[in-house]
Amino acid sequence: MYKILQNVNFSYRSSQEPMMTIWNALYDFVTIRQHPNQSVQEYYEKFSNLKEVNTSLGINIHAHMGAITEIAKEKGLDPDNLTDSQKDDLMASIGEARVAAIHMLTGADRTRFGGAITVFAHSYLMDRKNQYPADTIQQHDK
Repeated sequence: MYKILQNVNFSYRSSQEPMMTIWNALYDFVTIRQHPNQSVQEYYEKFSNLKEVNTSLGINIHAHMGAITEIAKEKGLDPDNLTDSQKDDLMASIGEARVAAIHMLTGADRTRFGGAITVFAHSYLMDRKNQYPADTIQQHDK
């Protein structure tokens, strides 16, 4: 696995202008889609590898203020009065994993998983009950 990751990472870095390398890694990760014949395990591994490549390039698309704000509201905290430490704790403990799970879910093959995605969405709209996976491991196991 480490060897594969090194090869993927090297291919992003070696042959391009650095900003193009960063953009291509980000774009590949944001637009990842599970192919119709791709197993859940293969999709999960590709997702994880692209996440690791992005992390090695200093990119973390799953950590942002929008997630911190929503999680703070869910916990009854005022998002406008959070300390930097509280923000970091919320993001590290909940936020990044939840955003990554949603990212992975939105790229899942709609033919196989569209029904589950619809159930999650309807459940949330009807009773505000969040049945979405909390992290990519939970997502992978569903």
